[in-house]
Amino acid sequence: MIDLQVNKQIFFTHCEQEPMIRQVWKLLSPQIEEKDAHLSLNLSVPVINYVKVYLENILFNLINNAITYTRPGVVPEIRIETWKEEDNIVLMVQDNGIAIDLEKHQDQLFRYKTMFHRGYGSNGVGLFKIRNQIRIFGGNIEVKSESGRGSSF
Repeated sequence: MIDLQVNKQIFFTHCEQEPMIRQVWKLLSPQIEEKDAHLSLNLSVPVINYVKVYLENILFNLINNAITYTRPGVVPEIRIETWKEEDNIVLMVQDNGIAIDLEKHQDQLFRYKTMFHRGYGSNGVGLFKIRNQIRIFGGNIEVKSESGRGSSF
C-alpha cells in the first residue's frame, strides 16, 4: 500500500490468467510433485486488468495455501475459475484441503500474524497481505470453508 502512495510506477496491465497461473504452479513444483497435486482451470475471463505483481502474489499465496493445507491421504485438487458477475470479475481458488473453521475463526481470518493450523510452517501474513492488495483497488475477498471438503477464496 505504501508503494502505491510513493511509487508512481505501479500501474494496471492486462494479465493473462493461464500463463500467470502456470508460472506460479511451476514455482511451487517441488511441493506440487511431493503431494501429487492436481490443477484444473475454468477461465471464463482469461484476462484481468490489475497490477501484475499484486495479482501474481495473490495467486501465489492462494495456490501455496491450497498445496500446504492438505488432508493426509487425500490428493490435493486445486481448481481456479474466473467469471463475470454483474460489473465484477471473480477469481476463485478452490481446494479440497483441511479447511478453516469459520465459526471459530471468521473474525480473525484476514488479521496480521493469525494462524489457524499449527505445524505447517505458516507465518500468518499471506491472507492479510492479499486482502490488502485486493481492497486497495476496491475489490473484496470472501471465503467459504467446510471441514472435510476444503476452502474457496
